[in-house]
Amino acid sequence: MKFYKGYILKISHIYNQPCPWRHPVTKDQLLQLLSLSEEKIKNNIIQEWQQMWDNSTGIFYRAINPTVSYKPQFKTNPRAKDVMITRLRLCHVRLKTTLYTIGQAADPNCEICLVPEDINHFLIQCPRQGPLQHQLLQKCRHRQLNFSVETILNDCMDLIYDHLTTNNIRL
Repeated sequence: MKFYKGYILKISHIYNQPCPWRHPVTKDQLLQLLSLSEEKIKNNIIQEWQQMWDNSTGIFYRAINPTVSYKPQFKTNPRAKDVMITRLRLCHVRLKTTLYTIGQAADPNCEICLVPEDINHFLIQCPRQGPLQHQLLQKCRHRQLNFSVETILNDCMDLIYDHLTTNNIRL
């Protein structure tokens, strides 16, 4: 029982609270205290993590995912869909701007529009993706959302994934 008493006193000391039970402590009381302590520790970690996230660089990433959590934010099947969604959100796709940056393309510009081919151009501006843009615009209007890359990458990933796989477009 000494171990139980000492451990409870250590945990109670951390939170500046008196030990809630008279000694000796039952196993159920110990498990209850440990469960409460674990929840408080998780909440403190999340709060600190959120503060660090809010004060860090990376405004684009915070726009996509403003809150931190232990839980996976976007879990889908199959894995190929998860990979494509993550690449789109992080702008690590095989568009000309990225390929040019890593020395795999001679020109960063779109072949049709002659402007840099990045995520924004691909999803919103390029006439080659007209059917996709039309579907995305309709979905944004229907949900009364702003038609922007951030909104699209948060709320329209199924449409994008279906369009890319149907048309055999690899990013």
